[in-house]
Amino acid sequence: MSCIRKMNMKEKNKIASEFLGNSFYRLIFIFLANIGGALFTIFTARILAPERFGIYTLALSVALMLIAIAEAGFSETLIRFVSLNANNNKKAKSYFVYLLKIKITILLVLSILLVLFSKLIANFYNNSNLFYPILISALYLFFYSLMQFISDLFYAFKNLKAYCLKEFIFQISRIALIFLFAYLAFISSSMPIIATVISILITIIFVLIYLKKRYKEFFKSEIQEINRKELFHYLKYLTISSFSILLLFYTDVLILGKFVSPEYIGFYKTASSIAAFAFSILVFTTIIYPILTTASKNKTKNISNILLYYISIFAFPITALLVILSKYFIRLLFGYEYLDAYFPLIVLSFLVIITPISEYFRVLLNSKGYTKNTAKIITIGSILNVILNLIFIYFFFKFWGPKMAVLGAAISTVLSRLYIAIVLISNSKKKFSIYLRRTNVVKPFIASLFMAFFMFYFTKLIYGRANIWLVSLDLILGIGAYVIVLLAIKGISKKEFRYLKEAILQARKSI
Repeated sequence: MSCIRKMNMKEKNKIASEFLGNSFYRLIFIFLANIGGALFTIFTARILAPERFGIYTLALSVALMLIAIAEAGFSETLIRFVSLNANNNKKAKSYFVYLLKIKITILLVLSILLVLFSKLIANFYNNSNLFYPILISALYLFFYSLMQFISDLFYAFKNLKAYCLKEFIFQISRIALIFLFAYLAFISSSMPIIATVISILITIIFVLIYLKKRYKEFFKSEIQEINRKELFHYLKYLTISSFSILLLFYTDVLILGKFVSPEYIGFYKTASSIAAFAFSILVFTTIIYPILTTASKNKTKNISNILLYYISIFAFPITALLVILSKYFIRLLFGYEYLDAYFPLIVLSFLVIITPISEYFRVLLNSKGYTKNTAKIITIGSILNVILNLIFIYFFFKFWGPKMAVLGAAISTVLSRLYIAIVLISNSKKKFSIYLRRTNVVKPFIASLFMAFFMFYFTKLIYGRANIWLVSLDLILGIGAYVIVLLAIKGISKKEFRYLKEAILQARKSI
C-alpha cells in the first residue's frame, strides 16, 4: 500500500485517466457481457433442466476448444500490431487483412472437421443426443470466432464504446431469441446454440457497418508489405499458449463427460459459470494490453502496483462471499435442481483470486514481448491440468461416485491455475521487479477473514428460514464489516477514496 501512496496525486491521476477513461466503458462491457452471459446461462439451465443443459455444455465445450485453437494468439497479435501502427493506416490495415485471411482459413478447416467428426464424438461419449448440438456448433465455431476477431479492432483503436454497443446487441438478441424459442416450445439441447448463432450474425452485420462508417480512412487505405518475420515471431509463442489454454480451460468438461452422465456436467457448468462471472469482473486484459505495450518501465511498475492492489481489495471479499453464500446463489439463480453444484463452487471460488492476478502477469509479459515465457508456463500448466483431471476425476469417480468426480474436476482446475499464477509472478519479478507484494494481500485477506466469520455466524442464524431479503441483509452487513475492518487496519484510507473520486472525474473528461 505504501508504494501506492508514495506516488503523487498528479502521477496517479495520469495513470488512472488513461485506464479509467476506457474503464468506464469497460464497466459497461462487464455489465453487458457478464450479466448478459449469466442471464443466458441461467435461463438456458432453467429451460433445459440438468440433463439437456449438460448435453448442451458438452457440445459447446467441443466447439470452444476448437475456438481456442483458432484463436492461436490472433486477437492479442491484432491488438498489438494495430495499436503500434495506429498512426499508419496502411500498415495497420495490412496487418489486419493478413491476419484475417489466415483466421478465416483456419476457421473453415476446423468447422469442416467438426462437421465430419460430429457423429464420432457423440459415439465417443456414448450419447447420440450429442450429434445435432455438435453439428450445429460448427456454425457457432466459425461465426463466433470471426465476430470476436473483427471486433478486436475496437480494442486496437481504444474504442470501448463501440465494443459495448456490439456486446449489447449480441447479448440482448440471444436472450430474446432463447425466450422466443421457449415460447414456441422449441426446447432441445441445440436450441441455445441456434439462438446464439443467429445473434452472432446480427452482431457481425452491426460491427461491419460501424467500422466502415467510423474508420473510413483505415478501410480505404492501400495494402503494403508488412514485417511477416516479426509478426510470426510474436505469434508463434502465443499460438503455443493458445493450444495450451484450450487444454487448461476445456479438458475438465471433456474428461468429466467421459465418466459421468450429462446432468453432472450441468452441475459443474453451473459452478464454473458463477465463479467465472465473479472473476471476470476483475480481468482487464483487453484494456491493459495496449496501455502496457507502449508504457515506459516506471509507468508499467506504477500501473502494476495500483491495479494489483485494487484487484486484491475486491478479489478476497468476493471469494469469501461465494464460499459462504454459494448454496444460496445456486438456489436463487439456478433452482433447487442444481444444488449439487454447491461443493464444486466452493472450490472454484478461489479462482476469483487466482485468475485476475494470473491474467494480469500473463498480459504484462506478453505486452513486453516475452511470449515465449508465457507459452512455456501455460503449456506446462495445461499438461499438469490434464494429468490432474485424469487422476482426480478417475479416482474420485471410482471410490466416491459422480458427485465427487465433479469436485475432483474443480480441485484439478484450481491447482493448475495456481501453479501458472505462481510461475508467472516469479518470471515478472525476475524481468521487471514487478510482483504481488505482501502488502497487496495481507490486509485484504485479514479483512475478508473477519467478514467471513461474521457472515458464517449470521448465515447459521438464518439457516432454515432464509429468503432473498435475509440473504441480501447478510450480504450488505458482510460487505460493511469488510470495509470497516479494512479502514481500521489502514488497508485503505480516505485519501484513496478521494484519489478514486478525482481519477473518475478526470477520466470522465477523456470519455
